[in-house]
Amino acid sequence: MIEVAADVFFLQTANTSYWFARTEHGHLEHLHYGPLLSPQHSSALQVKRTIELGSSVVYAPGDTAYSLDAVPLEYSGIGQGDYRLSPVEVFTEFGTDTDFTYRSHRILPGTVPAADLPTADGGAGVETLEVTLADEVAGLELVLLYTVFPEVDVITRRTILRNTGDSPAEIVKLASLQLDLPDRGFTVRSFDGGWIHEAHAHDRPLSPGSSRSAARPGRAAIATTRAPCCSRATRMTTTAGSTASTSSTRAITPPPSSGMHTARCACCRVSTRKRSAGSSRPARGSRRPKRCSRSPPRASTASRIGCIASCAST
Repeated sequence: MIEVAADVFFLQTANTSYWFARTEHGHLEHLHYGPLLSPQHSSALQVKRTIELGSSVVYAPGDTAYSLDAVPLEYSGIGQGDYRLSPVEVFTEFGTDTDFTYRSHRILPGTVPAADLPTADGGAGVETLEVTLADEVAGLELVLLYTVFPEVDVITRRTILRNTGDSPAEIVKLASLQLDLPDRGFTVRSFDGGWIHEAHAHDRPLSPGSSRSAARPGRAAIATTRAPCCSRATRMTTTAGSTASTSSTRAITPPPSSGMHTARCACCRVSTRKRSAGSSRPARGSRRPKRCSRSPPRASTASRIGCIASCAST
C-alpha cells in the first residue's frame, strides 16, 4: 500500500514501513524503514533543524540550520554540501554539480517495466510510486521508482536519469538506490566462497568508513582466467533527450544490508602455465599474462548503502 499525505510518502507492506518526506527545500528526507507503523504525523522522525551545525555548508541563504550533510536523503547530488558518497556523478556543461529537488509524483498500479532490464512480476496489491526530481540548471531529470509487494514484505527500487537539456551529459556512475540509515548497530551478512564451497555466511558489524563486496572468478590448476579492474571509471554519454537507468537486482528487505561496488572497467586477462618435462607442477616463471580481446568490458555502479546493478542507456 502506498499513501501520500502532507508531503510525506508512506510505503507499507504486511510487516514493514518505508517512509520519507519532502523537505522545505524540495529534497527527499528518509524517515523510517523497519517495523510496520500506522501512517501518522512524521515530525517525531524528522531530523531536528533548530541550531546551526559546525563544519557544515549551509544550503540556502537565510536558513543556517539546513545542511544536506546532516540530512538522511533518498538520493543525493554533488556540490551542495553533502560530503558523503554520492550515488550519481554526471558531467554536464556546468561541471559535476547536481542538485535534485522534487518536481512531481504519481502512484501506478502494478510494476513499471524497464527497457532491456529485468523487472519483477506484479501481483495482487502491487503498486509503484514514481517520484520525479529535477536539476533545472544542469538539465537533468531523476526518476525514483518504488515498487511495493505488500504480501511478501518486499520493496524494490530503480532509478532513471534523463537528459532534458540541450547539451550532452556524460555519466560516470548511476546507482539504483541510496539508503541512509541511523547508526543502530547493523550487521552486514555476506555469502562468500568459491568453487564447490559457495555461500558461506559471514557476519560483520557495519562500521564507519567504506565497505566493498565483490565477486571474482576462481582458478584452475593449470590455467586461470582473470578479470582484474583497471583504474579508469566506466562512463556513458547521453545526448539531449536520452535516458539512462539502473535496475536493482535485489529487493530491499529488512534488515537492510550494506554494499558498495566502485565503477570500474574490467578487462579479461588469461594466464597460462607450462609444465616442465616429467613434472606434475607448472614450471616457475612460466606464467605469461596476456590481454584477451574477446571478452567485452563490464561495468558496475556504486551507492552509499544498498543494492547495486549495472547501468544501461537507451
